[in-house]
Amino acid sequence: MPTYTKRGDKWRAQIQVDGVRKSGTFTTKAEARAWAMRTEEELQSGQIFDAASMTLGKAFIRFSEEISPNRGGARWEMLRLKLLARDPVAEVRLDRLQPSHLADWRDRRLQSVSGETVRREITIIMAVLEQCRREWRLISTNPLKDVRKPPAGRPRDQRITDDQSFLIVSALGYEEDKPITLLSQRVAIAFLLAIETAMRAGELISLNWDQVFLAERYVHLDRTKNGDQRDVPLSKRAVALFNKLTPENTDASCLKISSQQLDALFRKGRDRTGLREITFHDSRHEAITRLSRKLDVMALARIIGHRDLKSLMIYYNEHARDIASRLD
Repeated sequence: MPTYTKRGDKWRAQIQVDGVRKSGTFTTKAEARAWAMRTEEELQSGQIFDAASMTLGKAFIRFSEEISPNRGGARWEMLRLKLLARDPVAEVRLDRLQPSHLADWRDRRLQSVSGETVRREITIIMAVLEQCRREWRLISTNPLKDVRKPPAGRPRDQRITDDQSFLIVSALGYEEDKPITLLSQRVAIAFLLAIETAMRAGELISLNWDQVFLAERYVHLDRTKNGDQRDVPLSKRAVALFNKLTPENTDASCLKISSQQLDALFRKGRDRTGLREITFHDSRHEAITRLSRKLDVMALARIIGHRDLKSLMIYYNEHARDIASRLD
């Protein structure tokens, strides 16, 4: 039940719904009543988010629904947020969330996943809490800033030889002189294109024919992981791979496969070869290392979408013996 108090020439309205208090000051009592009725209805229907009523888990879900779809790597982030929302830390209300809650979560996760996985999840939670602080105005400080990340692990240095890529795409049913009729063959082309261009799996899957310019030998990426647009040059080999795909119309998907299909079919084909140590994303490591032999560092950073050389070095895995072969 709203209460109204007159202070001087102003009216103050106060309401409380399920432990959530709201108040406002107005020029007239009529304005105070109208605000109280509207706000009380919104609180009862869950339309108003308040730190005293919103748990961290609810913040994860709201972020997943409102923010993640517009960010790079949306599918992975949304799945990860759904997983995080099932953790006990998700039950803590935002107004009671402390660094100790998040430190306990970190230590608990480290018992079942790698430090690198926890570091990636901390990055997501940080984004959620910063959204709560900056735009949703639900918290005044971000408690995660006082929680240490696990030490960074060594970057993967897995390379992919021509023999290994041949075995994998063969297991997927791909042959150079064979028409593309199966989804697994499209996965094979995605893998080969990734090695040629250093494009991420998500970038390849979301690519439409109106973004592909084979005559000029490049593709235009409207949306990438870091939110930037970029143009990716195509080798003659990459052009030939695109030509194996038949465009239906300009706004149709080039590969016509989903992220889930690519993940499942690639793993299935790879496992037939026994090369379980290779992931699809290793194609990006391989591509960047190969391209580094042909391009200067600025051109390389530009086409693969890295804003700094430190990020680029994570993917550059050329062996010293290969570098030595280019020395006098």
